Amino acid sequence: MSTFCLEVINGRFAGSTMLLQPGDVCRIGSRAGSELWLADDRQVEPVHCAVAADRRVVRLHDLSQAGTFVNGRRVTRSVLRHGDWIATGTSLTFFFEQGESEEGFETVTGNLTQFLRTWKEPYWFIGECPEGSFEKFLLQGIGEDCNSTHTPGLSIARVPQGWAGQQWLLRAVWGKGRGFFFQTTGAPVSDVVHHFAALGEQRPGTTRYFDPRVLRALLPEMSAEQVRELMGPAANSFLLESQLPHSALVFGWRQQKLAAELIRLSRVRPPLPTQTEISKLLSGGETPESVFAGLTARMSVERADFNTAQQGSRQFSLSTPEARVQFALLDAVLRDAFRVPEVDTLLESFADGPDSALDRYVAEVNTRRG
Repeated sequence: MSTFCLEVINGRFAGSTMLLQPGDVCRIGSRAGSELWLADDRQVEPVHCAVAADRRVVRLHDLSQAGTFVNGRRVTRSVLRHGDWIATGTSLTFFFEQGESEEGFETVTGNLTQFLRTWKEPYWFIGECPEGSFEKFLLQGIGEDCNSTHTPGLSIARVPQGWAGQQWLLRAVWGKGRGFFFQTTGAPVSDVVHHFAALGEQRPGTTRYFDPRVLRALLPEMSAEQVRELMGPAANSFLLESQLPHSALVFGWRQQKLAAELIRLSRVRPPLPTQTEISKLLSGGETPESVFAGLTARMSVERADFNTAQQGSRQFSLSTPEARVQFALLDAVLRDAFRVPEVDTLLESFADGPDSALDRYVAEVNTRRG
């Protein structure tokens, strides 16, 4: 028998939950005694809607004049499904079936939330939030600190410390190329908002500047002046999606350039193998290409091409097939994680030597990757 749950995800009563089993009814409203009581939302009616569960489905019934919305669509009645969100007034409630979740994803968003709490200065989110979307409803609950830019569907929000909706925003946008977080120092809220509001008009060619896939390639190549022109003079550091699953990139200033640091969000990443381990795989009859493909897949390395990675190894004195495979793996992992020119310098400084020197450097990389 399934157990369903309703959880309020914003406002003063964020975190309030109601478990539903067959035969249960949950009233959502501003009247004391409601199973989900939203007393702080002036747009919620005394009995705004009701959710009833039977053995097969859970149904929502709208009982209000103002309207109830499921996934951004106004409804009179609706069968609820795992992952649906319900908007009543400015309040949002998430519906889910217990035990149903994306493997590892809640850990990722939870760790991201914890990381963002370490930012002492104000921080912001900017990204795609179409009208009627969950994230737009969520950000509007912040109030006057959420603003639309001149780019349609793009919003910027100053995220309050301890905001209960932070993890839900991450669930909605993280991993989808929808936006990024950034930290500012010493700038009034109005200045930051004005900068991004004007950016779409002043530089129409930069309409996808908020896309992490664009920023990962763009930020390391920009001068300090170019970064401030694009992101505003107060922008200090940036949190972006990484190409690697369960990880993120944090860009910060180092000697007037932005440099990236990879942070792990969940799951232990398999270490780069030693040459002895690679040799055992090769002795089983596998080709260097197939060993490389299998190991990069195990380490969740995207866009790993053996021939491209091998090109760099030819300039070093690597005498064995296992050393050449190990170098190709190292090259692929670093480029996939950072995509910065400094990778060439790193490889040259540590790999220019006998095969054993490469093994020592791989051990150091494994330690840093954690």
